[in-house]
Order: sequence, then C-alpha cells, then structure tokens
Amino acid sequence: MIWNAFAELSSSRSMGPTGPNPITPSDVLAWSQLMRVPLEPHHARALLAMDQVFLRSAVSRAAGGAPKSSLSSAAFDAAFG
Repeated sequence: MIWNAFAELSSSRSMGPTGPNPITPSDVLAWSQLMRVPLEPHHARALLAMDQVFLRSAVSRAAGGAPKSSLSSAAFDAAFG
C-alpha cells in the first residue's frame, strides 16, 4: 500500500526550475482523504522518507552522477515494519 501511495503521490508532484519538488505532508493528507485510505503517522513518515531518497537520487542523476543511496524493500521493512 505504501509503495502504491508513493507512486501516485510522486506522479502528481509539481516540478520546479531545478527539478522535482518534494511531496509535502499536506500532499499526503490530501491524497489520503481523497482516496479514502487511512494513513497512520508512521505511514506518512515513511512516504516522506521515501521521497527524500527519491529527491537525492534525482538531484544526483541531474548532476550526472550515480544515485548516492537507495531504499531497498528490506531496508524499508526494517525501518518502517
């Protein structure tokens, strides 16, 4: 469910002059209400953490480098259960 939520939120994110803008807590709340998917606080924290990894990777790729970090499913499960 969290991966699907992230994918939907990410696909509707706004873009700025330097690349993708972050997903905000307000974006998460609006998505949750619109889709009628109840999210616990730890779900919101997980979504925002996933977005930080995504943004670091996007910035790195835009600068011509390889992503500095990645979030594997095992790391996600370990951090957010």
